[in-house]
Amino acid sequence: MSEHENLEQEEIFSQILRAGRRTYFFDVRSTKADDYYLTITESKKFTHDDGSFHYKKHKIYLYK
Repeated sequence: MSEHENLEQEEIFSQILRAGRRTYFFDVRSTKADDYYLTITESKKFTHDDGSFHYKKHKIYLYK
């Protein structure tokens, strides 16, 4: 089984929330022991003077 297939199996719920230049991702996943955890990811877009851009991401894992 590939890494990508394994990630798809453990994902239970996913929701995206956009707020201005920030995007929040809420993902509920399960561990190999069938415990659930929540991953919250904040992605913020930064634009450079030349018009190019990049994203800065912060991630929080919440376990029971």
